[in-house]
Amino acid sequence: MNKLTAIIPFLNEGAEIERTVASIRETAGDQVNILLINDCSQDDTDYEAVARQYHAHYHYNTSRQGVARSRDIGVGLCETPYFILFDGHMRLYHNNWWNAVTEALGNNDRAVYCLKCYPLDEQFRLTNVQSMGAKYSALNKRRFKIFEVHQFLKLYFIFLSHRSQNIIQSHFE
Repeated sequence: MNKLTAIIPFLNEGAEIERTVASIRETAGDQVNILLINDCSQDDTDYEAVARQYHAHYHYNTSRQGVARSRDIGVGLCETPYFILFDGHMRLYHNNWWNAVTEALGNNDRAVYCLKCYPLDEQFRLTNVQSMGAKYSALNKRRFKIFEVHQFLKLYFIFLSHRSQNIIQSHFE
Protein backbone atom coordinates (compact mmCIF):
# COMPACT_ATOMS: atom_id res chain seq x y z
CA MET A 1 0.00 0.00 0.00
CA ASN A 2 1.24 3.48 -0.84
CA LYS A 3 1.84 5.98 1.94
CA LEU A 4 1.37 9.22 -0.02
CA THR A 5 -1.39 10.74 -2.16
CA ALA A 6 -0.85 13.72 -4.45
CA ILE A 7 -4.05 15.78 -4.37
CA ILE A 8 -4.50 18.07 -7.38
CA PRO A 9 -7.52 20.38 -7.38
CA PHE A 10 -8.05 22.26 -10.63
CA LEU A 11 -10.38 24.32 -12.80
CA ASN A 12 -10.05 24.54 -16.60
CA GLU A 13 -6.33 23.68 -16.64
CA GLY A 14 -6.49 21.82 -19.96
CA ALA A 15 -3.33 19.97 -20.98
CA GLU A 16 -1.52 21.14 -17.82
CA ILE A 17 -3.22 18.41 -15.79
CA GLU A 18 -1.84 15.65 -17.98
CA ARG A 19 1.64 17.19 -17.87
CA THR A 20 1.51 17.38 -14.06
CA VAL A 21 0.24 13.82 -13.64
CA ALA A 22 2.80 12.54 -16.15
CA SER A 23 5.53 14.33 -14.19
CA ILE A 24 4.45 12.58 -10.99
CA ARG A 25 4.36 9.18 -12.69
CA GLU A 26 7.74 9.74 -14.37
CA THR A 27 9.45 10.59 -11.06
CA ALA A 28 7.52 8.40 -8.61
CA GLY A 29 6.06 5.60 -10.70
CA ASP A 30 3.13 3.99 -8.92
CA GLN A 31 4.57 4.74 -5.46
CA VAL A 32 2.23 7.74 -5.07
CA ASN A 33 -1.54 7.73 -5.41
CA ILE A 34 -2.87 10.61 -7.48
CA LEU A 35 -6.26 12.18 -6.82
CA LEU A 36 -7.60 14.71 -9.33
CA ILE A 37 -10.33 17.03 -8.03
CA ASN A 38 -12.09 18.71 -10.95
CA ASP A 39 -13.81 21.85 -9.64
CA CYS A 40 -16.55 21.87 -12.30
CA SER A 41 -14.30 22.63 -15.30
CA GLN A 42 -16.11 23.86 -18.40
CA ASP A 43 -13.36 23.43 -21.00
CA ASP A 44 -13.34 20.57 -23.52
CA THR A 45 -10.60 18.50 -21.87
CA ASP A 46 -11.43 14.90 -20.99
CA TYR A 47 -9.88 14.89 -17.51
CA GLU A 48 -11.42 11.55 -16.64
CA ALA A 49 -9.54 9.95 -19.56
CA VAL A 50 -6.31 11.49 -18.25
CA ALA A 51 -7.01 9.96 -14.83
CA ARG A 52 -7.60 6.54 -16.39
CA GLN A 53 -4.45 6.76 -18.54
CA TYR A 54 -2.23 7.48 -15.53
CA HIS A 55 -4.05 5.28 -13.00
CA ALA A 56 -5.23 8.26 -10.96
CA HIS A 57 -8.41 8.64 -8.95
CA TYR A 58 -10.86 11.24 -10.21
CA HIS A 59 -13.54 13.31 -8.51
CA TYR A 60 -15.81 15.83 -10.25
CA ASN A 61 -17.48 18.63 -8.29
CA THR A 62 -20.92 19.12 -9.85
CA SER A 63 -20.85 22.78 -8.75
CA ARG A 64 -17.92 25.14 -8.29
CA GLN A 65 -16.47 24.76 -4.76
CA GLY A 66 -13.26 26.78 -5.00
CA VAL A 67 -9.68 25.61 -4.52
CA ALA A 68 -9.73 25.49 -0.69
CA ARG A 69 -12.91 23.39 -0.52
CA SER A 70 -11.65 21.19 -3.38
CA ARG A 71 -8.48 20.51 -1.38
CA ASP A 72 -10.63 19.61 1.63
CA ILE A 73 -12.64 17.23 -0.54
CA GLY A 74 -9.40 15.62 -1.69
CA VAL A 75 -8.17 15.19 1.87
CA GLY A 76 -11.48 13.58 2.77
CA LEU A 77 -11.14 11.12 -0.12
CA CYS A 78 -7.48 10.35 0.58
CA GLU A 79 -6.85 6.73 1.62
CA THR A 80 -3.13 6.98 2.44
CA PRO A 81 -1.59 8.05 5.75
CA TYR A 82 -0.02 11.16 4.14
CA PHE A 83 -0.91 13.58 1.40
CA ILE A 84 0.67 16.41 -0.55
CA LEU A 85 -1.17 19.26 -2.28
CA PHE A 86 -0.18 20.27 -5.80
CA ASP A 87 -1.48 22.87 -8.21
CA GLY A 88 -2.58 21.60 -11.61
CA HIS A 89 0.46 23.03 -13.38
CA MET A 90 3.38 21.64 -11.38
CA ARG A 91 6.40 19.63 -12.57
CA LEU A 92 8.62 17.32 -10.55
CA TYR A 93 12.20 16.74 -11.59
CA HIS A 94 13.68 14.60 -8.81
CA ASN A 95 13.26 10.85 -8.80
CA ASN A 96 12.48 9.38 -5.41
CA TRP A 97 11.06 12.68 -4.06
CA TRP A 98 8.12 10.78 -2.63
CA ASN A 99 10.45 8.69 -0.47
CA ALA A 100 11.99 11.82 1.10
CA VAL A 101 8.51 13.16 1.81
CA THR A 102 7.20 9.97 3.42
CA GLU A 103 10.43 9.53 5.39
CA ALA A 104 10.18 13.05 6.82
CA LEU A 105 6.54 12.51 7.74
CA GLY A 106 7.32 9.10 9.21
CA ASN A 107 9.80 10.75 11.56
CA ASN A 108 7.14 13.18 12.82
CA ASP A 109 3.60 12.47 11.69
CA ARG A 110 2.32 15.65 13.36
CA ALA A 111 4.52 17.87 11.24
CA VAL A 112 3.42 20.30 8.57
CA TYR A 113 6.11 20.94 5.96
CA CYS A 114 6.42 23.76 3.49
CA LEU A 115 8.61 23.24 0.46
CA LYS A 116 10.52 25.48 -1.88
CA CYS A 117 9.73 25.79 -5.56
CA TYR A 118 11.45 27.54 -8.44
CA PRO A 119 9.78 29.32 -11.35
CA LEU A 120 10.57 28.29 -14.92
CA ASP A 121 10.13 30.33 -18.05
CA GLU A 122 8.21 29.15 -21.10
CA GLN A 123 11.25 27.17 -22.32
CA PHE A 124 11.44 25.39 -18.92
CA ARG A 125 14.62 27.23 -17.84
CA LEU A 126 15.10 28.47 -14.30
CA THR A 127 14.31 32.16 -13.98
CA ASN A 128 15.87 34.68 -11.64
CA VAL A 129 13.29 34.96 -8.85
CA GLN A 130 14.63 38.33 -7.62
CA SER A 131 14.22 39.91 -11.06
CA MET A 132 10.67 38.66 -11.54
CA GLY A 133 9.03 41.03 -9.06
CA ALA A 134 5.25 40.82 -9.16
CA LYS A 135 5.30 38.35 -12.04
CA TYR A 136 5.95 35.52 -9.58
CA SER A 137 3.06 34.95 -7.25
CA ALA A 138 0.53 32.33 -6.32
CA LEU A 139 -1.92 34.14 -8.58
CA ASN A 140 0.17 33.68 -11.72
CA LYS A 141 -1.08 30.20 -12.60
CA ARG A 142 0.93 29.90 -15.80
CA ARG A 143 4.36 29.93 -14.14
CA PHE A 144 5.81 26.44 -13.87
CA LYS A 145 7.60 25.30 -10.75
CA ILE A 146 10.27 22.79 -9.87
CA PHE A 147 9.43 20.77 -6.79
CA GLU A 148 12.46 20.79 -4.49
CA VAL A 149 11.96 18.22 -1.72
CA HIS A 150 15.02 18.94 0.38
CA GLN A 151 14.45 22.65 0.93
CA PHE A 152 11.57 23.23 3.33
CA LEU A 153 11.38 26.99 2.86
CA LYS A 154 8.46 28.32 0.90
CA LEU A 155 4.75 28.17 1.71
CA TYR A 156 3.56 26.74 -1.55
CA PHE A 157 3.13 23.01 -1.20
CA ILE A 158 1.85 21.63 2.04
CA PHE A 159 1.61 18.04 3.04
CA LEU A 160 0.21 16.69 6.25
CA SER A 161 -0.52 13.43 7.88
CA HIS A 162 -4.20 12.81 8.54
CA ARG A 163 -3.50 13.07 12.27
CA SER A 164 -1.93 16.53 11.80
CA GLN A 165 -4.96 17.69 9.85
CA ASN A 166 -7.30 16.54 12.62
CA ILE A 167 -5.22 18.35 15.25
CA ILE A 168 -5.25 21.56 13.21
CA GLN A 169 -9.01 21.30 12.65
CA SER A 170 -9.60 20.70 16.38
CA HIS A 171 -7.46 23.71 17.24
CA PHE A 172 -9.54 26.05 15.08
CA GLU A 173 -13.01 24.70 15.87
